[in-house]
Amino acid sequence: MSSLKYTYRPQLRSKSGEAAALNNLSSRAKSRLAPVINMVTKPPAGFANDITAAWGGGSMALDGSYNVAATGSTSSFANLFGAIGTGGVKLIPAINMGETGPYLGAVTTFVGSFGPGLVLRAKLSDLPTVGAYAAAQGWATSDIDLIVDLKEVQGYDPSLLYPMVETAMIKNIASGNWRSVTLAASSAPRDNSGLPQGRSVLPRQCWKVWEATAKAVPYILDFSDYGTGTPDLSDPPGLAMTKATVSARYTVDDSWIIRKGKPTNGKNGEAMPKQYKAHAAALIAEPQFGGLSRCWGDDRILQIRAGTATPGNRTTWASIGASRHLNLINARLP
Repeated sequence: MSSLKYTYRPQLRSKSGEAAALNNLSSRAKSRLAPVINMVTKPPAGFANDITAAWGGGSMALDGSYNVAATGSTSSFANLFGAIGTGGVKLIPAINMGETGPYLGAVTTFVGSFGPGLVLRAKLSDLPTVGAYAAAQGWATSDIDLIVDLKEVQGYDPSLLYPMVETAMIKNIASGNWRSVTLAASSAPRDNSGLPQGRSVLPRQCWKVWEATAKAVPYILDFSDYGTGTPDLSDPPGLAMTKATVSARYTVDDSWIIRKGKPTNGKNGEAMPKQYKAHAAALIAEPQFGGLSRCWGDDRILQIRAGTATPGNRTTWASIGASRHLNLINARLP
């Protein structure tokens, strides 16, 4: 749609919850999204089918670098890439600046297989040499979606961070040299261990640094974040999950609302369905609840509160949180 100025490139994990959130987006929301899927060590068995059902005909990138580093093999990445691409997704590979190992070879093999070009992710400090890295691989920058990834930015002083980012972007990225340029960052907590039980509100610094930078640079600067998650793709150990609280994340303008519950077992444990129903009621009472058109996540929260849908589990609420987040960014991006 020509009225949509910016593209949103959410960086999501190869998990069922994220696939369900993408599947439940409206056609308008899908039209401005070009997700980057970061492949975890063991994606769910049905992930390829889920993602092709959600994104058939749409553009998407797959980054298998974490999986390849963890497993020591490119086989799982190659299999997932092939399954998603042959399923009808306009899939391109994503790679980090400086990659030299087997994953670089796999990416080189797949460039152009199901969609044109690739995604190249670079740190701010990489910008002076990122063009030379692309040229060394034989890739034209005009075929590359460049993502400048700040990673974690929560806690940085905005008066120092914003000028540093703006200066580096303006100095090192020439308008028109790349197919697209995106600024990515993350400011969500990896987990809720440092938060008190109940309600917490945390600023979405990743959104604020993009707003400031997009106004300063002389080119279209697309937006990327890690949804309600973080760049850390590792799974918590089983023992940690048995002690994990039943919590919910809900995205509003400039902030996350986090409802931290209790574990499901132990002396003070409480059943998961009861806690999720309480979270639903608390979120509905928030002044910024809702307000979006055709948001599956908001609708599901209303149904849980009304008792017309089951409270679900952690995967369900990962889908709910991702759905709300993706829809809100779509609504707020110019």
